[in-house]
Amino acid sequence: MSNFFLGASTPSTIHGLSRTHSPYDSGPVSPTTPTPFTLPPTYSSDSEDSDTLPFPQPLSRSSFSPLTTPHFSPHEFLASLHNRHQTLEDLRLELRNRSRELERELVELVEGEYADFVGLGRSLVGGEGKVEDLRVGLWGFRREVEGLVGRVKGVEGEVRRGLSERRRVRAEKEVVRKLLGVARRLDDLEVLLLLEDAPGGGKEDFHDHGDDGEEGGGMGEFGRLEKEVDKFLCLKYAIQGISEGVMEGHPFIKTQMGRVERVRRTILVDLGSALRAAAVMGEGGEEGLVIEREEERRKEKVMGLMGLLLKMGEGGEAVRILKEVKGGGVDRGKEGVRGAQQGSLRMK
Repeated sequence: MSNFFLGASTPSTIHGLSRTHSPYDSGPVSPTTPTPFTLPPTYSSDSEDSDTLPFPQPLSRSSFSPLTTPHFSPHEFLASLHNRHQTLEDLRLELRNRSRELERELVELVEGEYADFVGLGRSLVGGEGKVEDLRVGLWGFRREVEGLVGRVKGVEGEVRRGLSERRRVRAEKEVVRKLLGVARRLDDLEVLLLLEDAPGGGKEDFHDHGDDGEEGGGMGEFGRLEKEVDKFLCLKYAIQGISEGVMEGHPFIKTQMGRVERVRRTILVDLGSALRAAAVMGEGGEEGLVIEREEERRKEKVMGLMGLLLKMGEGGEAVRILKEVKGGGVDRGKEGVRGAQQGSLRMK
């Protein structure tokens, strides 16, 4: 503490300074006794103030870390130190020390990493041989892969050729199946017409059955003739339908065309003979006395036989036979053809 005192003389002295009496002062100036003057506690000496302030804590590293403060601002950092009892020079000194510490740590880190890098380079000395070994191994593996690819392509070609051969064999098998069907139908027709044992036997057989009577023999004959026509048409369509007509020039078909033509002529002979017999039944005096029921059946038979000729595409042959039997000219033959079409529909 510092104590200051006032002087006892009239002019007041404070630390050697004098104060004279002013004419503006009112009243007499009485002598005063010296009184002590004490300074307030706020004006104490610096040594005493520094003893009472807290010692500043060191700056934390987290204040400068990019993890905690990604956007560091010097102004915000200084503003956050308003409660820190430290002069600006001391703060600068502490920041410089912290900067030197960081530089030293960075240098140590770089030197350590560089030493490791140099050690890695030394450990790689002589690695060219290893790289060459790897390259040779890769080349060998590549050759093996190329060999496998070549074998796979070869197997693929064999599979494709096998599939193509399979399709070809399947197509030939289908052709053979159709050819066998044609041969089977042709054999059935020849057996039905008795052409294998005795040529022309079908014709004689028809006439033999035609003499068995009008009731049962006539209808049995028509059913047999209709069966012959249906089988012949199936044979004809089978020949035309083999591979869309391509197989019509097949050697097997060419060799069988003579048999097919013989079957066709035999059927036409049978149909012509049956038609003549049915048409003649209504001619002459003795045949004109038959009852009306038998006449109607005879007409139905005639029209049915003409319908069979039309199915075979031999309408002209039917007209020619009617002209021969009736002798009524072409107009009558045409009427018979139209009647045969209607009769064929009724019998079906």
